[in-house]
Amino acid sequence: MDPFGVEFGKTIGQLVTEYRTTFAWVALVWHVSTFALLYLIFRYGNRYRRVFAAYFSLNYAWLVAFVGIWMSVQLCERMGMVALAVYGPRPFSS
Repeated sequence: MDPFGVEFGKTIGQLVTEYRTTFAWVALVWHVSTFALLYLIFRYGNRYRRVFAAYFSLNYAWLVAFVGIWMSVQLCERMGMVALAVYGPRPFSS
């Protein structure tokens, strides 16, 4: 493997470790709120469809903020703009 690929992999590993240590508490919030929302949907049905839509939007915004913004900024600061050329198309490749 080329040296850039090795360095890229190590940097991604460091970023994931930092994310896990910094935002580990958020996982508990997301999981508990998901279980609560699922209970409300199964118990009360369509009355909670707007709550589900809001929750889904908030969850998606968190993913965009983390993956799209935080991770890209961190990669750019640590490895330069060339890292974004590797990281950017990654979700679209198989």
